[in-house]
Amino acid sequence: MIALIFDYLGTIAFAISGALVGMQRRMDIFGIAMLALATAVGGGMIRDTLVGNTPPSALENGSYIAISLVTVVALLFSSRRLRGNNKARRYSLYLYNLADTFGLASFTVTGAMVGVAADPRSVFLLPVTLGLITACGGGIIRDICALRIPVV
Repeated sequence: MIALIFDYLGTIAFAISGALVGMQRRMDIFGIAMLALATAVGGGMIRDTLVGNTPPSALENGSYIAISLVTVVALLFSSRRLRGNNKARRYSLYLYNLADTFGLASFTVTGAMVGVAADPRSVFLLPVTLGLITACGGGIIRDICALRIPVV
């Protein structure tokens, strides 16, 4: 239950992060949604594939995609406040950093929990590696798709 809560909160946080990058890059709504989805579920899909959970949980359970898209729509409706003057840009940067940080923390926990569940004997290497991949994978995909140097 705790893992699911962290997973959903991380999905929301990374969807916000990806959508804000798409908005900053002046993408259309489709580009913003794709960037948000890639950020929100990309790292988890890589993790699931590595441990042999196929299809990845993001594709098996449509709730992750639905949560990401609802987050994008909510952010786009409130985006009028995120445009314009320097104060709005600072707020947007603050929101991006907050969402990215929260997503990293949340997905590190869920990735490590998947690593422990996949091989209970592995107490270090697998959980740490899967936590890192889950937390950073989506952000790296986001940055590459947005033609930015990955921020890790």
